[in-house]
Amino acid sequence: MKKQLLVLVSSLLLLASCDQPSTSSQDKEESDSSIKEDTKVASISLNQTNIELEIGDTFQIETTVLPAEATNKLVNYSSNDESIASVSLQGKVTAKKEGKTTINVVSDENSDIKATLEVTVKAIGITSFDISFPEDATEITSGNKKYRQLIAGKDYKLGFSFTPSSLQGEIETTFSVPEYASFDKATSTLTALKEVSSLDITFAVKGTSLSKTINFKITTQGKSDRNLSYARLVSSEEKESSKNINAYSFSLISERRSSGVLTKQEETTNYNVYQNGQQSYMVGKKTKTVKTGSDKETVSKMTTFTGIGNDNTNYYELEINDETFKHEKTPVKKAINGNEQAEAGQITRADAKRNGSFLIHNSHVGLSEIAGAMVSPDNSGYDYFFTKSYPFYFGGEVANNATYETTANGFKVKGYVIEEKPSASLSNKGMVFFNEGEFVFNEESILTSVTVIDKVYDETGFDFENKVLKENASPVDIYTIKYSQGFGDIGKESTLTIDTNNLYFNSYEVDIKKSSTTVNPKKLEVGSTYEFLEKNATPNIATSSIDPILLTSTSNKEVIQVSRDGLSFRVLKEGEATLTFNSTKNNTEYSLDVSTTLPEASALYIKYGTEGENIKTLNAVTNQEYGGFYFTTYPTKANETGTTPTFSFVDEEGNDASSYCEMIAKEEKINKMPTFAFKATKAGNYIVTAKYNEQAKSSFKAIVNDPVAGAISDKVIAQDFSAEIDDCQVIIHFNSKDSGKMLGYAMSAGLTSYNPSSNPDFAIDFSCNFDDAAKTLTFTSIPQDDDVLWFLDSYGYIPQENSSFEIAPDGRTLTGNFVDVDEVAEEHSFVSLSKE
Repeated sequence: MKKQLLVLVSSLLLLASCDQPSTSSQDKEESDSSIKEDTKVASISLNQTNIELEIGDTFQIETTVLPAEATNKLVNYSSNDESIASVSLQGKVTAKKEGKTTINVVSDENSDIKATLEVTVKAIGITSFDISFPEDATEITSGNKKYRQLIAGKDYKLGFSFTPSSLQGEIETTFSVPEYASFDKATSTLTALKEVSSLDITFAVKGTSLSKTINFKITTQGKSDRNLSYARLVSSEEKESSKNINAYSFSLISERRSSGVLTKQEETTNYNVYQNGQQSYMVGKKTKTVKTGSDKETVSKMTTFTGIGNDNTNYYELEINDETFKHEKTPVKKAINGNEQAEAGQITRADAKRNGSFLIHNSHVGLSEIAGAMVSPDNSGYDYFFTKSYPFYFGGEVANNATYETTANGFKVKGYVIEEKPSASLSNKGMVFFNEGEFVFNEESILTSVTVIDKVYDETGFDFENKVLKENASPVDIYTIKYSQGFGDIGKESTLTIDTNNLYFNSYEVDIKKSSTTVNPKKLEVGSTYEFLEKNATPNIATSSIDPILLTSTSNKEVIQVSRDGLSFRVLKEGEATLTFNSTKNNTEYSLDVSTTLPEASALYIKYGTEGENIKTLNAVTNQEYGGFYFTTYPTKANETGTTPTFSFVDEEGNDASSYCEMIAKEEKINKMPTFAFKATKAGNYIVTAKYNEQAKSSFKAIVNDPVAGAISDKVIAQDFSAEIDDCQVIIHFNSKDSGKMLGYAMSAGLTSYNPSSNPDFAIDFSCNFDDAAKTLTFTSIPQDDDVLWFLDSYGYIPQENSSFEIAPDGRTLTGNFVDVDEVAEEHSFVSLSKE
């Protein structure tokens, strides 16, 4: 059909009006001469004269009309066969079906002037294709390699799709290894014939260059491997994500022997998943049974809660004893943060909802992922429930000894790993774990339950050299874990099993604690620090772990000092005070009156000398006072009572010796405690005991001898001596004929007795030697520590080493050289402090 462009050409009409004057003949001639003649079309040319198109393709004709100044350049387009190719008024060609036709381009002015375009339309070819496999032809990824696992003797109906979808191709196959599989192209059925570890099958579209090569592994029925099993779990995880999981169950069973006694413990928790508005949570009913040997089985029941509380702003993890309403585990509370990132002590809403909806172990969410971690080729093991690595897993070293078996509804796996080899030097019997796992799937190939049994053997049941179990081997321990999950509508509680609002106090009392022991609030001891714990709370599951109770004030700050965090307090002095406590959320208040007292001593120590040593033995001579005894107690605050201990004296046979032994009270005190001097009038070995109470008492042994008659040294060592030089004082006390103590005072203390507790400027041990025949004393060693040097620098004097001191006939004066800081010697005398 010819398409034309209609052109309306208007001519100038010269109209003469009868009302106008007639033009002259000259004017008419001039007007006729001003009209030009039209320029005619000479030719038409096209940008192409022969094209090939595929069905659906288009092509725009570009036309050139000559001469360029032709008056009418309009052209008309037409197709000889519009069923093959059509052309629009603007020259756009559209290919419709396979064939050939001609497009005519004709001048509107002169139909004899034309051009033609030869069009060939070709059918569309297949550009790509895809292959689909049935679900039991499992695709497995192992490292960088992918393959599909088939079972020998089974048929697999394949699906093929082509692009464009209007075309159907014919599939041809080639096999890298013949005789292991066949393909029926009429039914698109692939048949696995016999077992082979690797088989490449190439599927090609006949008449094209299109092909796909796929690797297969063919195994026998019932035989499986880790890669196939893991692939089933990965597939299950994908399907699991589209299901509503409304219930879980988890059990942990242990059978352990110690000294031949079997203890069996089982914990089973059945969880239900709930959704109340935005509140997602799981409630678990937990039963724990324990039986040891022939003892009666103990059973306890708990209720657990995990997820978003009904306040909808906090996340909780709880385990509450059904009988006592006590929290079996420290409860967890985290504020829900609506952002993608949660700060410390917070949790995102997404994580809170996830934790309250899915079973989670070791960061693995959902049963399929937990099971996948057990058999994953990349995982070596998990410490699921024990401090030691009891491996409920089949990766790592277990994989080297693991065998897999396909069952009617899942798979089983067995394997073992040697954890420790026996060592005679370490008295180690070795340890090997034998694991058996069963993984069960439903008709949708979603994992529904997992059971893993771990049996532990030592060298009595396992041959570590040949790596086999011995005949009739008995495991040392057995551990079993069981998981299961159910699907269906998520539940909604009309009456809450656990109302998380009940975790906050409406009322309570407190017990005062010291080192976890409850104490009488009316007998708090000075110097002690105390904590507190709630009791008699309402609601009965309210806990300070969720709703902290703080000690907010004391009525007497001189008696009670509250810690900055409000969790403890310290007793400063004797007195009374009222303590005020407040809970955090409801600001529930509780007041408690307390009384404080100085503590009773629970231990007593006898000290002697400036070093404050606990004395065990004293060497003494008769009728000589040995001062410098004092006492300390535990706690030290008990010293403040100023109580004097009682003393008892017995000889080695246990007979009373108080008639010839005594402790003489002195005026000086240390830490408010009195000081004493020991004196015995009769030679012998005595036990001296100081006592506050049955808990606070201590003893030392006094070995008392009579002075040797006629020996001047015996007279000297039975006395203490003092030398006062230029306002400085030096006092010496003999422990024996070989040693003693020397005290120095830079400013004369005016002391009339040896008192090591009198804050001397120095206190040192000296060595000495007596010559009874010559009646001399030599100080053979006088250590000069920093304190001695300071004393000398303060214009003090000390006896000169290795210089003889003359002993007066009565033994009460020692005369010899003293030296100052410059070691300038001057003669001075020690004078006895003992009475005649």
